[in-house]
Amino acid sequence: MKNRSIITLLIAASVIQVAHAEQIDENRPQTKLEEIESMLDLGCDNDNQCKSIGIGHSPCGGYTQYLVYSDKSTKVQQLMPLVEQYNLEQKQQNESSGRVGICIHISAPKAVCSANQCVKSEGAIQ
Repeated sequence: MKNRSIITLLIAASVIQVAHAEQIDENRPQTKLEEIESMLDLGCDNDNQCKSIGIGHSPCGGYTQYLVYSDKSTKVQQLMPLVEQYNLEQKQQNESSGRVGICIHISAPKAVCSANQCVKSEGAIQ
């Protein structure tokens, strides 16, 4: 009887650890996305400084959205590895969970400088 109680406790502890690990993994991409977004600077002097970057991973391929930034002040060399890692994690998460999507291709928007801020041009789809 004592062995059954110990086994039951071990199983319960394992289930709690797995559930906690899954919760952390699900929250991690959001934290990384917030970190990426906080690195983006929108200040610009002209349209040539405004860029867009694909972020996320659609189960059908491609990105789930595009973010606009200015290469005038954004630390692009620090940004790119984070975006690549985030996109890879999203792809792996989609593959491991078997997620499917509606398979709509999202094109990169044109980014322009308006009132010294990079913005998506009118009519651009996210």
